[in-house]
Amino acid sequence: LAAEYLMSVELGADTPYRYFTPTYEDPKAVAEGRRELQLTYPAYEGRAYLALHGVTKDERLIFRAKAIADLYVKLQESDGTWPMKVVERTGRPISPHSLTLRIHSA
Repeated sequence: LAAEYLMSVELGADTPYRYFTPTYEDPKAVAEGRRELQLTYPAYEGRAYLALHGVTKDERLIFRAKAIADLYVKLQESDGTWPMKVVERTGRPISPHSLTLRIHSA
């Protein structure tokens, strides 16, 4: 059920962030093309897909976890950081703040 929900709200190929899930649900912001995406959360989504794959063996989940990891590699800046928050539709950073990611194992 959790995996089905994540897959139902993931961003599509019409954004720079395919397979990431939105940070916020705001239909008005989506309609106006101004919804923001915080890049910390998709890393946890990828980890959830891996955990769920371990239980369900659903290959769609491992595919998505890899796609999310690949996108993080592609988006990484030369200094090893990522933009903290971006406009979902364009990928444009919202502020000069950057982030580093460290996901601890369970």
